[in-house]
This record gives sequence, C-alpha cells and structure tokens, in this order.
Amino acid sequence: MKRVYSIIALILVALMMLSMFSGFIINSFSASASDVDSMQDELDQLAKKKEKLEKELSVIADKKEKELEKKSIIDEQINATNQEISVLNDVLDTLESELDEAESKLDEAQTTLDETLELSKTRIRNSYEQGTASFIEIIAMSENLYDFISRMEIVKQISEKDNKVISDVKESKAVIEQKKKEIEENKQKNESAAASLESKEQSLISKQEKSEELIKEMNSDAAAKKRAVLEAEAAEEKLQNEIKALLSQSSGGSTEVVDSGDFRWPLDSKFKNITSKFGYRTHPTTGVYKLHTGVDIASSGIKGTSIYAAKGGTVAKAGYNSGYGNYVLINHGDGYATLYGHASSLNVSAGQVVEKGAVLGYVGSTGYSTGPHLHFEIIKNGEYQNPLTYFSSMSFTYN
Repeated sequence: MKRVYSIIALILVALMMLSMFSGFIINSFSASASDVDSMQDELDQLAKKKEKLEKELSVIADKKEKELEKKSIIDEQINATNQEISVLNDVLDTLESELDEAESKLDEAQTTLDETLELSKTRIRNSYEQGTASFIEIIAMSENLYDFISRMEIVKQISEKDNKVISDVKESKAVIEQKKKEIEENKQKNESAAASLESKEQSLISKQEKSEELIKEMNSDAAAKKRAVLEAEAAEEKLQNEIKALLSQSSGGSTEVVDSGDFRWPLDSKFKNITSKFGYRTHPTTGVYKLHTGVDIASSGIKGTSIYAAKGGTVAKAGYNSGYGNYVLINHGDGYATLYGHASSLNVSAGQVVEKGAVLGYVGSTGYSTGPHLHFEIIKNGEYQNPLTYFSSMSFTYN
C-alpha cells in the first residue's frame, strides 16, 4: 500500500513540476507592446510636414523678394529632419533593447523547455522501471467501490496531466519558434531604421548647404540683404513684444526662483569671441539706429556645440522665429530671463523646468544669420541688459 501511494505521489509531483515549467515558458514572453509603431506614426507625420514645406518652397522659388521666407522654410525642413533623426535614434534604441530582451527571454525559455523535457524523460523512465502494472496495481488493491472510484479518479488525473504536459510542451515550442521569427523581423527593422537614419543625415547636410548658399546669395545682393534684414528685425521685434507681455504676467512673483546664484556662460568657456556687442548702433545694411538686444558669440569650431542654461528656471517659450531662428526663453524668476537664438536644434520645450548648465540645444545658423553663432540675451524686469557685465571675471575677444 505504501508503495502504491509513493508511486502516486511521485507521479503527481513530477506532473505538477512539468506543468509549472511549461507554463513559465509561455508566460515569459508576455512583454508589453513595442513603441516602434507610435514612433513610425510620428515619422509619417514629419514626412508629410516636409512634403508640405517643399511645396511651399517651390511656390516662392522664383520670387526675389521672398529671400527670408525661403530661408525660414528651409530652416523648418532642417528642424523636421532633425526631429526625424531624433525619432529614428529612439527607434534604433528601442529595437536594440527589445532585441536584447527577446533574445535573453528566448535563451531562458529554451533552457526551461530543455529542463521540462528532461524531467519528462526522467518521469517516463521511472514509470517504466516501476513497471507498467503500477496503475493496474493501484486499481486492483481497491478495498471497496468507493476506494475503486477514488483510485480511478487518480488515474484519470494522472492521464489528464500527462496530456496537459504534452500540450504545454508543444505550445511552448510554438511560442519559442514565434519569438525566433519576431527577433529576425526586429533585426530587419533595425537594419532598415539604420539605413533610413543615414539617408536623413545626408538630407540634413544637403538642406544645411542650401541654407548657407541662400545666405551667400542674399549677402551678394544689396537689395535682397536689406529686405531680409528688415524682415528679420520685424520678426524679432514681434517676438520681443510677446516676450515682454509674457514676462510681465509673471512679474508678480508667481514664478518660482529655481536658481538664485550667478549666471554661467552659455557655451563652453573657450568660446568667448564676441562678433556683435550689446547696445545701440547704426545697422550697416539698413542704416537704422536701434538697440542690439544681446551679444553674438561666434568662432571657429562653434557649430553644433552645446548651448547651456545660464541659470535654472522654467522654459517660457521655445520655437522658431524667422529672425532669431530656433530660440529658447527661460524665465528664472526674480525678474530675470535669458534668451538663446539661432540654434540648429532644441532639446527643450515650453513649460519644462531646467537646471543651470542643462543643454538647451546646439549652436547653428537658423533664422537670419550669416554663419553659426549664438545670440544671447539677459532681461531684467523687462529691460535688456548687457550680458557681459554679468561675467566680469571673464576676458573676451571682439571681432
């Protein structure tokens, strides 16, 4: 009798373990859905935007008085391409991560399946060694009808569990095969995204060259240059008025002071060459006497370098202006704000809280700009300040 119950116990324990193993394999692949599809939707929207911009550019291609508008459209194309590159980099990172995770789970599932099969072989071998009469013995030793029915139910359960294990093993193998297929598909997507990224980067270089060529054409034509400067200044003035109105709304002290310390230089310290000072001047192209509201910083190797937040605060505005190009306005509270213009691309958006030294974007030549540089402004209580007075310990060159 003890031998019979030992056999039953061993069989049931072995079958429970087999069920647990096979169930683990199936559940191990219940990962969350990929974000790649939503990124692809974003790429599709950017492609449509670029197509629309290309049509707008073709409409004004032959109009000489639309130089700055052409430049603005090209800048927006560059922005869209930069966004595509950023999304594609995210796609590559996501695919790489999913690929690593899938391969890891596949290895784990394969190991578990091998253990399940080995355990199953062991159970069959033990059953064989015990003799095929074990089940007959279980039934034959029944003491009465109730005991017989109970034993028959046990035999039935063992049979059902055997069938369940076989079914689960088959399902587990199918899951593993499907996961292998998904991994191969992900690898193909990864290769496709990498090729697309390379294409977008080449497109970006082409657009940047087109933008620089347009600036050269404007500068070689006095009338075109004057038109562009006047349009740029009008766009800048419109934005300046919007900024003053925005800052006056928060002057009641509602903006939290994130950083009350000193200002830091908005670029790496080696970039200290000032190409245009703060202050009133007669513009060499338009002949108009007006305030240059900040300083322009430019030198060899500055293109593409990081633009840093001069102090901590809240990004009040971030976007594109045909004069300032890609720009960021940070409200630091306590009456202070800073503006950073002509970036090639931006890392932040309106409403975002940033710390001193955070990378806001990268030096470029967007908007009306004759070359890569940073236009930097400090505003206090709505009034423009000479930024260099806040960096008295630094020495500057002027060119």
